[in-house]
Amino acid sequence: MDVLTNPYFESIRGDSRIFGFFESEARESKGIGTLVLQPWVKWGANKRTDTSRQLLLDEAVALVNTLPGVEVVAKEIVPVKSMDKKFIFGSGTVERLVSQVRASHHISCIFINVEMLKRGQIVALEEAFGRKVLDRYSVVLGIFRHHAQTKEARLQIALAELPYIRGEKNWRHRRAPNAIEAVLARD
Repeated sequence: MDVLTNPYFESIRGDSRIFGFFESEARESKGIGTLVLQPWVKWGANKRTDTSRQLLLDEAVALVNTLPGVEVVAKEIVPVKSMDKKFIFGSGTVERLVSQVRASHHISCIFINVEMLKRGQIVALEEAFGRKVLDRYSVVLGIFRHHAQTKEARLQIALAELPYIRGEKNWRHRRAPNAIEAVLARD
């Protein structure tokens, strides 16, 4: 049986977690209001010296604006101690950002400009914000999905989404309370 006609792969294509979000949100509103967050390591071995934080933020905004029906409504550079932490942001920063997002009716989605967030980070941040949280990997997949014209191209996108789908299913079994939930429980 050809991979393109295999029902297993067809169901994966129909189970898109990434671009399906963009399509449904765009239908419900004039566009998807997105908050772009650029984490910036302030000091230490992980601090980037090859570029500026403003250039990274500008690149992130341009990347998000490539998606059809998506509009950047807010952007911010967020200082962090380390990108290797279990959670990217500290509890005070999370509280401030959650308040900002909840106060705005225009923000439907948060884009954090890192290569790939861990599944635990995505789940914790989505629960905290009450909004979809995306990283560069998911946005780039969304862009590719939008431009995919052939069955082969759509299949490759579906295969590239497998780590997300697999990670989501594994995470549900291992999920435990986290620091962000503890911070939000105080409200």
